[in-house]
Amino acid sequence: MKISQVDKQKLTPLLEELSKAIEDLLLTGLTTASDSTRQTLNVSFQEASRLGLLRLGSTLRVACEELTRYTKNQQDFSRQRFAFFLNRAWLITRGLSIALKEGNDAEFERLSWTPSSTPVGRLEVICLGVSKKVVPNTFCAFDFRLRVLSSDSADVPVGQKLIWSSVFPIKPDSAVPAEGYLHLPQKQKFKAIQFMQGKRITVTDAGVTIEKSGAGRLSLHEKSTVTQGAVFDDWTQYTTSWEPIAALSRLQSYPPGPLDLDIELQEEIVLQDWQIQLPIEDGKDLKHTYPIVYKNVVLRGVVPKGIDGVELDETLHKLLTAKVPPPMFGLLHYERCRLTLQPLSIFGGKGPEYMNISDKSVDPAALLKVLKF
Repeated sequence: MKISQVDKQKLTPLLEELSKAIEDLLLTGLTTASDSTRQTLNVSFQEASRLGLLRLGSTLRVACEELTRYTKNQQDFSRQRFAFFLNRAWLITRGLSIALKEGNDAEFERLSWTPSSTPVGRLEVICLGVSKKVVPNTFCAFDFRLRVLSSDSADVPVGQKLIWSSVFPIKPDSAVPAEGYLHLPQKQKFKAIQFMQGKRITVTDAGVTIEKSGAGRLSLHEKSTVTQGAVFDDWTQYTTSWEPIAALSRLQSYPPGPLDLDIELQEEIVLQDWQIQLPIEDGKDLKHTYPIVYKNVVLRGVVPKGIDGVELDETLHKLLTAKVPPPMFGLLHYERCRLTLQPLSIFGGKGPEYMNISDKSVDPAALLKVLKF
């Protein structure tokens, strides 16, 4: 994103106000944080996202989540996480403000982290895995990990990794589980659950943004269409096993920067001939991990302790007794110099089985109430 593409009259005061709010919060401490300060952070997060400042928006989102946990005295509030993301938000805010004043396009583009979108007339995809995040009484979010089967754009070739995200607000005290929201109709008149039924999915009139990791983000527009096709049965082509040596080479060649996050080095991997061990409590992280051994490398199979980790915990526990575990697809990143794996699916005879998604039926009456929300 170039400076010429933003509204300087709106962005300049927003950055100044945000910078001051963060400084006030750091100087006075959380216990004296005023409602206006919290409101400023929340409004800034929404405005940054609306203006397309992805790096600032995502950083503020996490900081706001932790601030909410603190004010509600929730057990999973993390001081370390809150301090890290609040300071990171200040660095990005000050950097953007300086770049804006100096007219430094290169620095502004680096800090805003908003790559351009490529229009795609038609593409066909299948879904390999789904990640789930649930914040009770607030929202649930799903990231669908896709592969391109065909495309009419040279910039989105066959085999391209894509991510499509869907976020649903949760009605307070709703009886509908997170998976129930996947059955709600989208604006484009399809349901997110259709991505998970082992069939080809055709998408038209959409946009794809290629991130620096090489993965792309699929964006649906008002005129986009999403339709199901035939059952896909050639899943073996996506079960090539991960090579630790190749990953090490990528790490050694990566130039780290002060704004990088561990999660930004995330990659999709498949493990074959792996072993799983009994889970270990992970202390202050409020999660526990299953050691997963693969080619003499030990990965931390992370399971959140909240409601978004129940299904994954049950699935991994069942695999403890498997003589030969099936190929597993997941997300690998490097956290505090540890190989951290988020398992997403295992490949059975009929394709991927989504490890963290419940297959329990949803109460139609409860779902109807959500539609009226």
